[in-house]
Amino acid sequence: MSTDLINSLFPFIGCIFVMMNIKQLYKDKSVKGIFLLSPLFFYIGQAWNVYFMYDLQQYYSFIGGGLLTMFCFIWFGMAVYYKFINNI
Repeated sequence: MSTDLINSLFPFIGCIFVMMNIKQLYKDKSVKGIFLLSPLFFYIGQAWNVYFMYDLQQYYSFIGGGLLTMFCFIWFGMAVYYKFINNI
């Protein structure tokens, strides 16, 4: 196995966990006890990682990171919606 393939397992598995969070957030329709700037900081770092993996020509990691970034920002958008907009 190449290091790119091994490294790509982390974001692909992370996608499963974030999708579980999305499903639970949709079910609960409530966000409590989360300081939203914290996940935003790490999601922006993940977006940078996608660019970085592409630049390194680590294409499996690039694809996995791209999917993880997409799911993370979906979760973040839902969290902002349920914390601020849906409560009005």
